[in-house]
Formats: sequence, C-alpha cells, structure tokens
Amino acid sequence: MLTEFRDWLILNGASNNTADNYVSRIAEVSRSVAIEDWTKESLEGVLTVIKQSKKTSTFNNYLFALKKYLKFSQKEIELPKSTKVCRTLPKSFTEEYFEKTIIPTIEQVTVRDIYKIKAVMYFLFYTGVRIGELNTLHRKDIDLEKKTVKITVAKTKEERIVFFTRKTKMHLELYFASEPEVSNAFNLTSGALQMRIRSWQPYFDMPFHPHMLRHSFATNLLYKGIDLFTVSKLLGHKDIVTTQRYLSLSTEQMQELYRNKIDKRRK
Repeated sequence: MLTEFRDWLILNGASNNTADNYVSRIAEVSRSVAIEDWTKESLEGVLTVIKQSKKTSTFNNYLFALKKYLKFSQKEIELPKSTKVCRTLPKSFTEEYFEKTIIPTIEQVTVRDIYKIKAVMYFLFYTGVRIGELNTLHRKDIDLEKKTVKITVAKTKEERIVFFTRKTKMHLELYFASEPEVSNAFNLTSGALQMRIRSWQPYFDMPFHPHMLRHSFATNLLYKGIDLFTVSKLLGHKDIVTTQRYLSLSTEQMQELYRNKIDKRRK
C-alpha cells in the first residue's frame, strides 16, 4: 500500500525526497497503530507523543504526511492543525534546507498551481533574480537548452545573463507544458507571489520572505567558493561593496570552509 501511496504522491507533484519522507513517516506511525486501526483518537495519541518528543517542524511534517495519506486512502479522519513555529534561525538558508524542508512544506500547503509554484521557487533560488524582475520576464528570455536567462532591468534597460540548474530546468519544463504564457513567464505578479509566500510563513521555523531566496542564493554561492566579483555580477549589483554588505555565512558554514580549506588533513 505504501508503494501505491508513493506513486500517488509523485503523480500529484511531490518530489522524490518528499514522497520518500512521507512514506517513512507513515510507516513509522503504522508501527505504533496499524493503518486499519486508525481513528481520530488513536492518531491524536500518536501525534501527542511526537509533539512532546520532536521539534515543531518535525511534528508538522508527520501531520502533513498523515493528511496526505488520508486523502490518498479516502479516509475521513479529523486531525489537528499544524503548529506555528516561533524559533528564529539565520536570515538565509542552505540548499539542503531548501530541498528538504521548504519545498516539501510548500508542496503540502499549496492547494493549486503546484507545478507553477515549484518552478518559480526553484527559479528564484537558483538564479537569484529579484522577485520584481519576474513581472517583465517572458519565456522567450529563458533558454532551456543552455539553462540561461536574460534579465532586463525595467528602468535602465540594462541586461544581464544568469544561469539555472538541471533540476530547475526540469521544473520549468513541467510548468511550461501545463500552462501557456499569458502575462509573463510564470503568469504571476511579484505582488501575488509575495502574498503566497506570506501565507506560508507560519509553517517555517525561520522568518521566510521573498528576499530570503535571493539572499540564500548569494550566500550559498559564497559558501561553495564562488568569488565575490562573480556573485556580484550574477546578482546585478553595480558596486561590489553592495555585495559585501549583502552576504553572510553561518558559523557552521564558516567552520566547514575553514576545515576544508585551512585545517584539512594532509594525506
């Protein structure tokens, strides 16, 4: 049954990571209470134990997995609402956090346009473009084969080229195949996207807003050893001093860089 559940998740837009995660959560819950014995009371008992022993974001993840499974199996069992997370984390996030926390959470809370939303989130995170630059972006500006994008600044008409990953290309192709261009590349204004992102805020253990994607893009480039001049060009900064003020690394990232570059073990 869990194999069919995983296939159903994939068919409904979930990533492989999310599908595997949800299957794992359901398997763990079923070891406490067999699926055929699930009731409102029995699941609340399991969730109470999880809430008392796990961090809030993990509890929410179990809850999301259960709700998806109930939808898949067409069972009507009322579950509690997700818990708002109040803990504050750094102002940028890693690629791993983006892939394993942000995207799976968005998949769960998005009830429409999942291909569009995943495409635009991957696009923003892996290109670093400003959210306002989406308004005038068209599909003719995106070269899927070369994985490049031509960004034109509306006021000055200046142009720059940015790049994206193979995975971003995959999500762009899925979305573009599902909906023709009407107003811009994503048929989405920056204002509408900001409203969507603000609605997701309660589900994250960090202050999540659109600029976080651009900031995290830049921080992750620096962490991976990309030089500051290149990062500045990709961000569209005229002055490298702006980039210097803009970037920051977490203590953990700085420590790992130090160990790899300075304190690495000699063979």
